[in-house]
Amino acid sequence: MRTVSRQILIEGVVQGVGFRPFVYKEAHALGLTGYVTNTAQGVRILVQGSEKRIEKFARTIRSSAPPQSVLESMSVQPADGNEGPFARFQIRESVPGGERVVRISRDLAVCDDCLAELTDPRNRRYLYPFINCTNCGPRFTIVTDIPYDRAVTTMRDFPMCADCLREYEDPGNRRFHAQPNACHTCGPKMSLKANNGTIIREGGDKEAMEDILARTASLLAGGAIIGVKGLGGYRVACHAGLESAVGLLRLRKRREEKPLAVMVRDQAAAGRIVRLQKYDAARLAQVDTPIMLLPKREHHGLAAGVAPDSDTFGVMLPGTPFEHLVMRRIGFPLIMTSANFSDEPIVYRDGEALGYLQPICDFFLTGERPIHTRTDDSVLRRFRGSDYPIRRSRGAVPIPVTLPETLSAPVLAVGAELKNTICLAEGRSAYVSQHIGDLKNRETFTAFTESIAHFMTLCAVRPRIIAHDLHPQYLSTQFALDPPPSHEWVVEALKLPVQHHHAHIVSCLADNEAKGPVIGIALDGTGWGEDETVWGGEVLVADARSFTRRACFSRVVMPGGDLAIKEPWRMALAYCEAVFGKNWSEAITKPLCELPEQKLAVTMAQLSSSTSLPRTSSCGRLFDALAAMTGVCMEARYEGQPAIMFEQAGRGIRAAPYPFPVERKGDLLTIEWDELFRMTVHDMRAGVPAGIISARFHEGLADVLAAITVKLCRETGIRQAALSGGCFMNMTLLSALVSKLEAEGVTPLVHRRVPCNDGGIALGQAVAAAARLRD
Repeated sequence: MRTVSRQILIEGVVQGVGFRPFVYKEAHALGLTGYVTNTAQGVRILVQGSEKRIEKFARTIRSSAPPQSVLESMSVQPADGNEGPFARFQIRESVPGGERVVRISRDLAVCDDCLAELTDPRNRRYLYPFINCTNCGPRFTIVTDIPYDRAVTTMRDFPMCADCLREYEDPGNRRFHAQPNACHTCGPKMSLKANNGTIIREGGDKEAMEDILARTASLLAGGAIIGVKGLGGYRVACHAGLESAVGLLRLRKRREEKPLAVMVRDQAAAGRIVRLQKYDAARLAQVDTPIMLLPKREHHGLAAGVAPDSDTFGVMLPGTPFEHLVMRRIGFPLIMTSANFSDEPIVYRDGEALGYLQPICDFFLTGERPIHTRTDDSVLRRFRGSDYPIRRSRGAVPIPVTLPETLSAPVLAVGAELKNTICLAEGRSAYVSQHIGDLKNRETFTAFTESIAHFMTLCAVRPRIIAHDLHPQYLSTQFALDPPPSHEWVVEALKLPVQHHHAHIVSCLADNEAKGPVIGIALDGTGWGEDETVWGGEVLVADARSFTRRACFSRVVMPGGDLAIKEPWRMALAYCEAVFGKNWSEAITKPLCELPEQKLAVTMAQLSSSTSLPRTSSCGRLFDALAAMTGVCMEARYEGQPAIMFEQAGRGIRAAPYPFPVERKGDLLTIEWDELFRMTVHDMRAGVPAGIISARFHEGLADVLAAITVKLCRETGIRQAALSGGCFMNMTLLSALVSKLEAEGVTPLVHRRVPCNDGGIALGQAVAAAARLRD
């Protein structure tokens, strides 16, 4: 048999997923020689053997690659003949340099094999809280650079012991070239610490970990609040069934009513507190271990304070080895909420956690393995048997979003103010960052700049375009237009503003790998319009490059400006004054009548001279007003609460729709709400329950949006509609509108990979800005 040499180049997610060990084993099984190495572009294989065996080798790589790998491209070419012959096949050290296109793996939940070792008293890693292998463990959160090797992770300061090194170098071992490989002897340790940082018990062997677990279980059972270091940052844990513990956590964390996430041992335990479908049970156990929002069971046994005004629980399964050990030791669900104060990013550095979280936590469980990149939990719902993301973060990042077209130039999109993410895009790959948070304070802005620096390092991309929102007061916009001195590269880039709702629609197009044009329905709370008013209830005809505003809600003033978002009764008064004029007092519903007289008088005085008040076409404010008028929610204690509670009030109720007349004003269709409020007031006086009013509103809203979409489809010949914006986190509205569009032969596009809320804005900004430059 004639020996030939071939070079195989592979790009994609091929580092940190056991790809080189897989290649080694397949080459060894076929009797091939050569080597495999990581490069800045991916993986390079030089292989020698018979033509037939190399062809089989290449087919096996394509068909049987490790489950967490993603092969984006693979080429097989004749080698240049300057290397070899080789005596055997081997894994070589990584090769730095060259253009970087490598894809780093996401963080992976502990695998079944490691779990079996973790709980086997005969295994040397019994109870070792950082157990991992090539199939599981941290990746994105510990890597500092590429190519992916131990030297560029936060494990670089933990030399492997002789036993671990033997595994690492053994091609037949599951830990062959597993970069975070460690054990009790050589790896990072976990410690239980008091509130003041004093070490109560330090790990280091099986006996120490047994003691830490026993103490932790006892503390949690007694109502203690504990800060626990996870893969991407600290969480705060307490007994989810103890009202006293949950109440104290809320008080200390300054989180009055927003639902808290719950961790349970397994799917069976989840099924005891929420109603699980087959898809949900399987999805909870996947390697990204997301938080899933699922309907509560009536007799769930958890404290009322876990999710007091919600009909769902956010449920997750343990993902790290230590979480599994704790959940197997205790017999109850745990609150597992991000370790931060409201509106601030998750804490991830040990020293910072002990000081910053001291007012919240009674004890701490710290780990010596540093976290390089803070990453919060991902959150999703199920919609029609598939994921519908609410927050895209740990376990999803840094998987790129594949775009329908190649971008004209590298782009950095800096996102919106709320639910901020950034996006670094080049070619057909868009890297949307982990959830950063609301850019309203120094801490979150620091996390924002850290994320930009990290993605630029991993991708080695110097953006030629900076895409940003139109709103001049967003910190992200100010970063783009007036960057800090340490970011001189921003000054050199072309700055392109992208209107907020256009970005929403383009995000949905990119999410679906669609080019458009499309009828875009963008519904949310706030977005700066081209006319310098607040938009938020928009129907656009759009593609990636441009849009035309074809319909919107009739505008209304916002008494108190942004204060009207936190106090939705202000919006209720604004709509009443707009509809009933001087007779507004006759239209005030009972919940509004119970407001303090001074607040009523001051707000109505503002409305009577409203020339200086901001005006909005926001659909979100419409939800707020109706939530207040019906008494469902008078004050928003967290973002979106009025709309969430108003939707819940009508969930599952069927009722005749409220009418939404549509008027043409020039080239713009306006959705009028006068009749809606007249009928709402009438129904309230007639004693109609809030749930029926909610159901009538949702049905009417879906009707008018579907009718306008169908009309625009007939005028333009477009047959697709993209649904985006935070209001589409409302499952009642989303389901109703999708069904109505399908019934009319219109294909609805909904989000599947990035959120419909502002967490997806950066993706839309990046694609829209690049499209404009192309032309």
